[in-house]
Amino acid sequence: MSFLNPSKSLVVSAGPTPIVPQFLPAFSTLEGSGPTAANRLYWASQSTAQELADRFGAVVVSKPAFFEYTWARLTFEPATQFYLEFPNGKFYNAGELAGYFQRNPEDKFPGLAEKMARQILVGAGALNA
Repeated sequence: MSFLNPSKSLVVSAGPTPIVPQFLPAFSTLEGSGPTAANRLYWASQSTAQELADRFGAVVVSKPAFFEYTWARLTFEPATQFYLEFPNGKFYNAGELAGYFQRNPEDKFPGLAEKMARQILVGAGALNA
C-alpha cells in the first residue's frame, strides 16, 4: 500500500502552450473583375506561423501569393502568405497546418492537432518519422 506524502510536491509537466490559430482575411481578384473572398485557411497570421515554427522546429518565411491561369492572372490580398521552412529545405503553408489546430483545439483534444500535423509534415517530407 502506498500513501501520498503531503510534504513532497508533485510536479506535473505542462505541455506546450496551446496554439489558438488566427487567420487573416483574404481576397482574390481575377484580372478584369472585382475582389472575392479567398480561403483564409491559407493565410495564417504571422504570430500563428511563428508559434507553429517554434513547435515544429522551422522558421517563418513569406512568399508571394498568386496563381496564373493560361488566360488570366489571379492576385491576392494580402499579397504574401506565411510558410514554415524546415531545416531540410522543405516548405509548408502555415495556414494549412493552423487549420488542424482550429478544427481540433488543444484545450479540448490535447495532442490531436499536433499528431495530425506531424503526420502531414512527415508525409510531405518536411519532418522525419
